Amino acid sequence: MSAFIDVPAPDFEPSVTFWSAVSGWSPSARRGADEEFLTLVPPTGDDHLRMQRVGDESPRIHLDLHVPDPRASADRAVEIGAKEVADHGYLVMRSPGGLTFCFVSHPAAQAAPPARWPDGSRSIIDRGVHRRPAC
Repeated sequence: MSAFIDVPAPDFEPSVTFWSAVSGWSPSARRGADEEFLTLVPPTGDDHLRMQRVGDESPRIHLDLHVPDPRASADRAVEIGAKEVADHGYLVMRSPGGLTFCFVSHPAAQAAPPARWPDGSRSIIDRGVHRRPAC
């Protein structure tokens, strides 16, 4: 699982600066048709925190679920109450509660460690995303 921080255009650049500082990770090159996506890149491990500039006024977070077969996963999600919103090579879905999430096929297997800050403390940005259960 990875997370996207979706931010309206007017607040996007200050948000990139903020989340890069909080995570201790560098923003990647921009990508997408309008350069609306970027990744916060950890020094080791797979990336799992991304940002997206959105065209509305609602900041939010959405999850990407990394699965071997996005179509099969989307079909199962629809059976249990989700709605398919769009197919861009990845499948955009909406949960019964209205939360957006995506099924993607690219792998993500090695969690990035939390960043260490100059005072010795560490970021907790690694919590809740891209973790396997301990048991």
